[in-house]
Amino acid sequence: ERSEQLDAIRKLKDETRVLSAQLANVQFAYRDPVKGFDRSKVKGVVAKLIKVKDDAAMTAIE
Repeated sequence: ERSEQLDAIRKLKDETRVLSAQLANVQFAYRDPVKGFDRSKVKGVVAKLIKVKDDAAMTAIE
């Protein structure tokens, strides 16, 4: 059972690496723009927050 769990963990880590590589262009880091900035109000990168139904519209969003 332990080896099955380790195998499942390895597969999940591999999937995480693949997905991270695909999303590498939408990762970002930022500094607080002002003192006392509330980071909890930052929801994320727009590309991660929306889904485009029509692939033809993707270029316009980029």
